[in-house]
Amino acid sequence: MIGFGGIGAVHKVAYDELLASGAPIKLVAVCDKNPDCIKGSVKTNLGTVDLGSFDDIDFYSDCDELIKNAEFDVADICLPTFLHKEYTVKLLRAGKHVLCEKPMALSFSDCKEMSDCAKEMGLELAIGQCLRFDPAYLYLKSMIEGGELGKIRRITMGALSYMPAWGGWFSDAKKSGGCIFDFHIHDVDILRFLLGEPCAVSSVSYREGEAAKYINTRFFYDGVITEAEASFDESNTAPYARWYRVRFDKASVVYKGKEVMVYPDDGEPYEAKVGSVDRTVGEISYLADVILKGNANTVNSGEVASGSIKLCELITKSAEQDGEKIYL
Repeated sequence: MIGFGGIGAVHKVAYDELLASGAPIKLVAVCDKNPDCIKGSVKTNLGTVDLGSFDDIDFYSDCDELIKNAEFDVADICLPTFLHKEYTVKLLRAGKHVLCEKPMALSFSDCKEMSDCAKEMGLELAIGQCLRFDPAYLYLKSMIEGGELGKIRRITMGALSYMPAWGGWFSDAKKSGGCIFDFHIHDVDILRFLLGEPCAVSSVSYREGEAAKYINTRFFYDGVITEAEASFDESNTAPYARWYRVRFDKASVVYKGKEVMVYPDDGEPYEAKVGSVDRTVGEISYLADVILKGNANTVNSGEVASGSIKLCELITKSAEQDGEKIYL
């Protein structure tokens, strides 16, 4: 793992779970400039993460030393966003497959450079768009594609959080991309996963300096009214919130907290059975399966994920033009 801040801690928990389950996956080394990062626990906007044991995990403070001395197949890049392209290319050039945290990069042109490098080296590049592996969203996708609840009419979804504090770089738009690239991108990406590409977007936001702190986007799809919002401007005492509300012909489906409820037009409401696989465990397992079996990555490859960055660029443009409808 390259970088061990808030999201690195989340990944560490996933690796521990995979190792305990007998999966052919093991975290063998961590690289971070701060040697104290692996001690104790880490507080994130999702809660406090217990780091667990680091027995049999080597620590490096220099990436070049890691590449030179550690034996590993995949680099899991959990660095701040503005470093994603540099270190993805470095590790690919070193002959390693790469799992890079979202957002892939801060521009579509950087994403293309990363994907082109992976293709040139004949290696896998996967992006941690974790909602594609979240059971609550996989259930929604199955309902859309299976038709059990009829056709989909509308979707509203979103996520609210206070500004993440770890690292000190989130409030710098040049390093994080602000709320749009770092947070809104989850819903941007999952809507592409659920419905395909929209024909246009219209966004409004408010900003603090160069970084958007709140964004609301209308996504234009044929026959489906779709809206998503994201905020890094909640009170630091307010709980993190992620949700969706979806209206089908025959039922409403509501995700809030950790449960998905189905409210049929005929019959009693019920909690959907959505599975229990942690989304970070899911994305790591999927990449391992792609590599070990030689399958094509059809879910979160660099080529796929770069489309979400391109859409975030259009959302930013629309917001800067007070909601101007921007066509893809």
